Amino acid sequence: MAKRIINSYLHLLFDNKRWILAATLIYVFGAISGLLIGVFKPEILESLIRWLIESFQERGVYGEQINTLAIFWLNVRSLFLSLAFGFIFGLSVVFMLLVNGFALGILTYFITLREPILAISALPLSILPHGVLEFPAIIIAAAFGLKFSVSYLSPKLKGGRWEKIKNSFVELVSIIPIILVLLFIAAAIESSVTPFLLCKIGKICL
Repeated sequence: MAKRIINSYLHLLFDNKRWILAATLIYVFGAISGLLIGVFKPEILESLIRWLIESFQERGVYGEQINTLAIFWLNVRSLFLSLAFGFIFGLSVVFMLLVNGFALGILTYFITLREPILAISALPLSILPHGVLEFPAIIIAAAFGLKFSVSYLSPKLKGGRWEKIKNSFVELVSIIPIILVLLFIAAAIESSVTPFLLCKIGKICL
């Protein structure tokens, strides 16, 4: 049973590899943009970082104690809002990818270029533990959302427009459970494992 489910997801991902590649490229473009803004407009970057920290604290994500459910809810809400508006406008999925990539880019700049010695331990420890699950989850969900948006908004599609819309919607709904699982595990890691590793190995105690 489990093997069949895993194989079905693998086939689904393989059949949509072009959409996943497109979503990945958009994400990477956002990350590069964030990095370049940090290089050429550092004053803008510092203001953005302060705003992000204050925003997260207001939502209960970061503070005296990092909250797993708050991180999970924030990621899920942002993801589903972008997918929902993507059905109407189409561009919100792209915007979500750019924003998430941009956040990664400014974080990379802030740690690597401002504190290069600190980056040796801080950057991998602060991103990789939860990022290996969170980033693919965001990209995969966005890829299927992008595919559905294109099928929904495109006036001309060969092979039956409504059939393609239905198939894209079924694929999008099918991928949601695994996305939720990945995001929850990533949130749990970010709230517990990441701070522990940063404190014990990176000597950065949050």
